Amino acid sequence: MSPIHVIMQVLSVTALVSGGVTAKTGYRFPKCSDPTANWMFAKQGVSPCEAAAKLQGQCIRDTFSISPFRPGSAYSGPRAPSASTPCGDFQTWRKWVANCNISDIAVTKCPVRFPTGIEVPAWAYVNVEEIGTFDVIRAKVVAFPSRPRYFDLVLIGTAGGVVGGALVLSVLAALFFYRRRKLHKKNHLASDDIPETEPLLASDGN
Repeated sequence: MSPIHVIMQVLSVTALVSGGVTAKTGYRFPKCSDPTANWMFAKQGVSPCEAAAKLQGQCIRDTFSISPFRPGSAYSGPRAPSASTPCGDFQTWRKWVANCNISDIAVTKCPVRFPTGIEVPAWAYVNVEEIGTFDVIRAKVVAFPSRPRYFDLVLIGTAGGVVGGALVLSVLAALFFYRRRKLHKKNHLASDDIPETEPLLASDGN
């Protein structure tokens, strides 16, 4: 699935956006105001609404608009004509591409040229063929990794250094006490081998 379709599907079930922004090129898209949708923004601060409008415009070679919600409103349930569209629900991949030519299908890549200033976030490239539909949980993991790998390495290195240092000290201490005990035992055995001298007898003058 191309990033355009992924973003459009996500937007179809993302509510609580208000207001609208009209770009200089004529594109119109909602201004995202729901903080729970912040993970969908690109690094440049481009909202998924803006990215979807401009990418869709590349497909139709014209400006494209996404109507905004009013505060507190949401999409109504799908009607019969829209049941087979993205607004109906997250469509399975098989249904989505049922009437598409193979040459028009793009997975993990975007088939159109990006407009200037538009960056498609990594979560939009999640491979939908693996589970057959868009995985929001996996997309969030891609958008926000749990922890930078470098930080993990620092923690592992620090913990490893502490454990390693303690292990070395333990080995050295064991060797020290072993050698000390061995030396003490050796000295004790050496003292046992020395014959006891007979007490000197007092001279009787003879």
